[in-house]
Amino acid sequence: MIKKVLILTSVVILLTFVGAAYFLYSISRSFKKLNQGVLSSEFVTDTIPFRYSCSGHILIDVKVNEGKSFSSFILDSGASNIVFKRFSEEMSFENNGFTLSQGAAENWFLGHIKNIKSIQFGKIAFDNLNAKEIVFDGECQENICGIIGIGVMHHFVWQIDFERQQIIVAKRPDDLEFGSNYFEIPLNENKKSHHLRTKVRFGENRPLKSVLVDLGSNSTLFLSERDVLNDSIKYLSKGILGQASKGLGEEDSVITYRYYKTDSLFFNNSDFAVSDVTVCTASKSLNLLGLGFFENYKTTINWPDKKLILEPVHPNSGFIGKTKGFSLIYNKDKSVAEIGALVENTAASKANFKLKTQVIAINEISLLNYESYCRYRNTDLSNDTIEVTFKGEDGSKRIVRLLEEPIFD
Repeated sequence: MIKKVLILTSVVILLTFVGAAYFLYSISRSFKKLNQGVLSSEFVTDTIPFRYSCSGHILIDVKVNEGKSFSSFILDSGASNIVFKRFSEEMSFENNGFTLSQGAAENWFLGHIKNIKSIQFGKIAFDNLNAKEIVFDGECQENICGIIGIGVMHHFVWQIDFERQQIIVAKRPDDLEFGSNYFEIPLNENKKSHHLRTKVRFGENRPLKSVLVDLGSNSTLFLSERDVLNDSIKYLSKGILGQASKGLGEEDSVITYRYYKTDSLFFNNSDFAVSDVTVCTASKSLNLLGLGFFENYKTTINWPDKKLILEPVHPNSGFIGKTKGFSLIYNKDKSVAEIGALVENTAASKANFKLKTQVIAINEISLLNYESYCRYRNTDLSNDTIEVTFKGEDGSKRIVRLLEEPIFD
């Protein structure tokens, strides 16, 4: 009897080992698949115009499978090539295996790999490309079809001019023009996934924090809160109540958010440093250096030489950031716009705004249905002052004027 138990246990252990080995082998192969693709066009440099989505992401026009029309894709240096499921089903992309993915909240999930016959943006064309398939239901972003990510981006040098809203793509940095005043920051590249990282610290003798170079993050610097608390310094901070949006692959879970202010941000192996930075943190999060940082520079991501090149554009603009103190979400169950997030100690919180309060209008733009809500989300509210009309607890309308203010004084 004991012998049979030992044999059965040995068989289970062996099968588990073989299964784990096969799983790891499959995942390793998936990295190779996601980085495959044949460049089918000739170019030295190409200039690609871009625009912003209502969520603040960079959007470029991409022609897929030699279609007649262009589709909107997010450009993201921190993510793999991705197609959103509704677009994947519409295009009937073929399956090409599966992959393990990490979400924005550090969660892991399995997904299909889809094969795309061809893509083209500007003069740049690829054949036989692979992309992860992910369900994406971002508010008012139903027209976005996927992400042009690392699988494409790691082949080139990308110079992003945020003032002109254009990207110059080159095979070599020598084909690009640089001003006399720029900074170089060395990067580390993951050999399998091609993610680019650098390391930062909040003071010359503080612990280093590895961060991903991520055009898909809207924050200046987004960190897991534990990496801030590990500094053992009491930074000025403000809590963020609620959650107005979710990252790719992020599951519904209890995640807390908070802003911190650091007096300085140093980059490892570089003389470059900046002062007065607002850091957004979450109880669960990847560490990301995002658009809020890069938009202060003409930013060049040089994959071949593993360098980040920054040319100052607004040297005195700073990295504190501004806020109106609240964010909206659309409650589809109730068909109303609601306050989804509030920042502590801002004009909004002092005006007694509360989570899930119905907002009827902003600057006289009606929010009474999803279409009008999306119209508001896609409207550029350039004024510092906004007028918010919301429904009070007694059902009456109340109007409050809010001034956009620095997150920290």
